[in-house]
Amino acid sequence: MAKYLIVLSGVCMSMLLSGCDITLFQGATGNDSEEPEELSLLWFRSFDTPENPGYFSMTRALPLDEDRVAVALNDFVAVLDSESGDVIWSQNHGRGIPLQNRGFGFEKGLLVGNTYNAIMAWDSDTGELQWEILLDDSEELFGYSDVTFDGENFLFAGKGGDGILHRIREDGVKINSLDLEFGIYQKVYQDGVLYVTHAAEIDGEPAANITAYDLQAESVRWRFQEPGYGRFVRMLPHIENGVIYTGTMQGNRPQGFFAFHQETGEEIWRSEQLTTYGGVVGQDRIYGTDAMSVWAIDKKSGDLVWRTNNPITRSEQGMDLHNGKLYWANTYGLVVFDAETGEVLQIADPPGSYIRNVVIEHGYIFVTTVQSIAVYRVP
Repeated sequence: MAKYLIVLSGVCMSMLLSGCDITLFQGATGNDSEEPEELSLLWFRSFDTPENPGYFSMTRALPLDEDRVAVALNDFVAVLDSESGDVIWSQNHGRGIPLQNRGFGFEKGLLVGNTYNAIMAWDSDTGELQWEILLDDSEELFGYSDVTFDGENFLFAGKGGDGILHRIREDGVKINSLDLEFGIYQKVYQDGVLYVTHAAEIDGEPAANITAYDLQAESVRWRFQEPGYGRFVRMLPHIENGVIYTGTMQGNRPQGFFAFHQETGEEIWRSEQLTTYGGVVGQDRIYGTDAMSVWAIDKKSGDLVWRTNNPITRSEQGMDLHNGKLYWANTYGLVVFDAETGEVLQIADPPGSYIRNVVIEHGYIFVTTVQSIAVYRVP
């Protein structure tokens, strides 16, 4: 028998009093397994303080190692102690705007990030600014793209204009800026090739686009385009054993999740009727959210395994997988599923409001809201 957990946040309670339906989290299947160990909140920190009035969306935490985690919002970055939440260092970058949604990375002892018009790097131990590059109007960066590292250089890209790609050495020297001729949403690097999801239209309608770009030759190896489908926007393409996995959103017809051959771009399979606002790839399955529900598909075939029914809740953000459990950063709580069955095991209610993302590393569960971070011990 499936389990139902009723979530009564302040928002839902006011809706209930006015006669709306109760929000239910319903797992796809149920079982009589033992009750899961409760999540243990270690600490919580809000950044909405008199010293820092107002806030911008903080999308996720970035664990640096076993002891430290980095966050960015408003016009500052900070590194915190993962166990206690104490601030190790905090720096105002002075740009007056927050770092881009996912423009935040860590390599070679440097914490790097970008606003739309500047790229910056801080020493991860001291917080000292190491270098800053200001961008002119033709070089500006917009969008969701992660900071990528190719083994020698940091790669920054955006979907504004024609899709410019900046290659920056770890000492802050710009190698070059490439015009890829397509706006970039997400990118992942492997063995000299940058795999890019990007914005493009065919005959005036959105199209799913992914391109393999050879950085050394500065040329396209292959490109997949599918008119009518939405764009590969939110989920970072996942590469494993020669296969690329990613899904679409924002289209004129039902969306899909795809698997491609890494070398050729040939489509292996597609799973129809799935929209991907966020996702994570496991050993045998791929998990994703369409903002209203969570789904699981078979990794080899793309066949649907289970799907939840969450009629009112909404989440466009992240999820993570650990030890047979799927953690979903839902608007009203951190929802924990049995990854095998889709059964809802529990819902944690972190302090703060509007949960945006969850990252699990080094024995910690880092949950971020628009203005705060809550950290749990992994059960």
